Amino acid sequence: MTNLVESVSPKLVVTNLIAYFLKDPKKLTNQKLAIDFTKNIVNLIDLCSMNILPFKEMLNVAKELVGSTNAAIRKESIELFKKMYS
Repeated sequence: MTNLVESVSPKLVVTNLIAYFLKDPKKLTNQKLAIDFTKNIVNLIDLCSMNILPFKEMLNVAKELVGSTNAAIRKESIELFKKMYS
């Protein structure tokens, strides 16, 4: 089990998380899911480096979320943009 966990890269985790999140468009409008998603991505950026995470996919999701009509979702997506570009 340890070998499996060690062999999983952060890029794979983020890519699968993004794919799961984008599979259902309702998840983009669900405030709790969208905020938790962006906070988890920001935490992963803190733990890892942007060099090993899928920047293009994360950028696409952040663009979708920043266009939300929900102010809390927009705020968290702006935090994600700040973290990605800092």
